[in-house]
Amino acid sequence: EKRNKGLSLFQKALEDRFHQEAEGNAEKELVQFVLDISFKITHPGRLQQEQHLLLHLKDLFSFFSHLKIEERRLVFFVLQVILQGMGKDLRRFPGYDSHSLTAIETWEDLDQYCYEVAGVVGEFWTQLHGLYYPDLLKSHPQLIKWAKGYGKALQLTNILRDIPEDLNNGRCYLPRKELEKVGLLPSDLLHPLKAAQTAPLLIRLLQKTAFHYLEGICYLDHLPKKPWSFRFATSLPLLIGLRTLRLLADSPHLVLIKGTKISRNEVYRLMDQSFYVSVTGRDIHPFSMALFRKAVEKLEIHFF
Repeated sequence: EKRNKGLSLFQKALEDRFHQEAEGNAEKELVQFVLDISFKITHPGRLQQEQHLLLHLKDLFSFFSHLKIEERRLVFFVLQVILQGMGKDLRRFPGYDSHSLTAIETWEDLDQYCYEVAGVVGEFWTQLHGLYYPDLLKSHPQLIKWAKGYGKALQLTNILRDIPEDLNNGRCYLPRKELEKVGLLPSDLLHPLKAAQTAPLLIRLLQKTAFHYLEGICYLDHLPKKPWSFRFATSLPLLIGLRTLRLLADSPHLVLIKGTKISRNEVYRLMDQSFYVSVTGRDIHPFSMALFRKAVEKLEIHFF
């Protein structure tokens, strides 16, 4: 409840700051709000990273106030959607451990959640670059759709990778109605023997993730070669995500038992490849599609 209230207060403060034209007392009130919320939410049991963020909210608002008006509109939009999604998530999962385990209801709910916390980031990223490269969206009107799908792919990968940890924290992102179809309750996922029944459901979730990665590949394929930093920042998460998807698809039966992530050396290798392709302006499509094909070869799906 406190976190939910904190999100609402943060969103209101951001909206007020966005519409604020004068400084003076309004600025002082904003600073006081930041100090108050930091004091109330920060306590010894709070994660150190959260404490650091809350204690530096004033700096974030200061940065926000110096953005151009078009940039502010986009930042306000993306934060508003994310905060709404986070608020819904807190209400959906009120507990903090496996004893209060709750599942998301439907595929549609999961898709909406993935948009609100990740797909919207792709939308924001694309619109932000569209401010400085107007031809970007004019030439490729599908970019926004692909950007949303790309963000969803990354979030679904996080969900698949973190299932054991989420279950222990009272969160199940495998839809309850789909679990019912295979005769399971969310609590059954805590028991490895029963969890084996989730194989068809996990395969379907992997297939959905793979489809969204195809949107990510389409997105990357239609980006301009310059600036190279745009391509690099966009391609690296895609390559890491595809490599992670392959690990998940290779051993779906282990998804509920242990977390899955690629090695640090693998991340560095993908970073080198992404950097080289981006700087030289080479076509990254053959490389990303090769990773995609390896990732889906055990999922019995054919997109090409």
